[in-house]
Amino acid sequence: MKATGLLLLLAMAWGMPAVAQVTNGLLVNSFETSADLLRFTRNNCFVSSSTEGVTDGQKAALVVFSNVDWPNLYFKVGTGFANGDWRDWGAVAVDILNTNLASVTVDIRVDDDFSADGAKHCQTGSIGVPAGQKATVVMPLSKSVPPGMRGGPPIAPDVLQMNVSGPSIDLSHIVAFQVFLPTPGRQTTLFLDNIRLLPPTPLSGLADQYGQFTRADWPGKIHQDEDFQQQDTNEQQWLAAHPKPPAVSVAAEYCDVISFNIYNRSLDPDTWAFTSTLGKPCVIGEFHFGALDRGMFHPGLVRTRDQADRGQAYQEYLRSVLALPAFVGCHWFQYCDEPLTGRFDGENYNIGLVSGTDTPYGELVAAARQIQSEVYARKH
Repeated sequence: MKATGLLLLLAMAWGMPAVAQVTNGLLVNSFETSADLLRFTRNNCFVSSSTEGVTDGQKAALVVFSNVDWPNLYFKVGTGFANGDWRDWGAVAVDILNTNLASVTVDIRVDDDFSADGAKHCQTGSIGVPAGQKATVVMPLSKSVPPGMRGGPPIAPDVLQMNVSGPSIDLSHIVAFQVFLPTPGRQTTLFLDNIRLLPPTPLSGLADQYGQFTRADWPGKIHQDEDFQQQDTNEQQWLAAHPKPPAVSVAAEYCDVISFNIYNRSLDPDTWAFTSTLGKPCVIGEFHFGALDRGMFHPGLVRTRDQADRGQAYQEYLRSVLALPAFVGCHWFQYCDEPLTGRFDGENYNIGLVSGTDTPYGELVAAARQIQSEVYARKH
């Protein structure tokens, strides 16, 4: 039985979609003959011919990976594949059937020098093959990822496309590649078929006028300007039908404590009254106030007139929090002012209880001490 009929029978037997069919690639090994099974090195693997897991032809490879680090099938230029110049190719692909009860992480490593050691002169792709599924696993080569991107467009439809790491490699001088399991944790059996090279995907015309991928469609994709108005209408209707913030509702179902960052002068009791219906304690993860009267350049997210007003705002904020039954605390961000010349992202806010020289802001500290001494009396 040839590829299409056998593939459909296998897909029906496993209850899974058929493996992606790609006909415009270069076959490296189909595992059809005994000679095919001699064209690679087995490192801590047992390999035999099988009629299970076949994608095309009559046979596939049954591979038993030992419970050691990096058991692999190693393909070397000259014996495992004829030509080490891969500049015309965009990816390595292999069909894999995973009959195990758990997902199996499969890696492919491509070397451009025999001194490759996993960090130098090689790139490695990795993907999890789900339990009980058959899939085409694809490792993109560097030319399939546009400059400035970490990931490129799909090489082919309906495939598992690997994440790839490692330095740039010389695609004109590929000396070896291997299929391996990084740390299997147990002896693991997989069925492999049709290792092949695939052509690169065209990189022109990837994005439309809205910045969306052009070669696929999905629910919510914008096709014309009018779609924005329809999208907004749908969102407003949904929000009107779901007045409680949906993320908060989900958090209340699964979390022990619900956290909010609330940057305002105080908490409006009507706006935050819904927290009493959540059935979970709430805490404020961040709030602060700043001013520009002590040599700083930016007041932060909530501006006050001066340091005395910072203290007044602090007390107003805590009183508003204490008035809401669901709230059990609030956390000031942060202890020390940010650097005058900016932290890693440029923030240079006056938001500390102390300055950059560890000098307390007396007005704020005094106000904080006063209101915090009243917390238990006000809350209970």
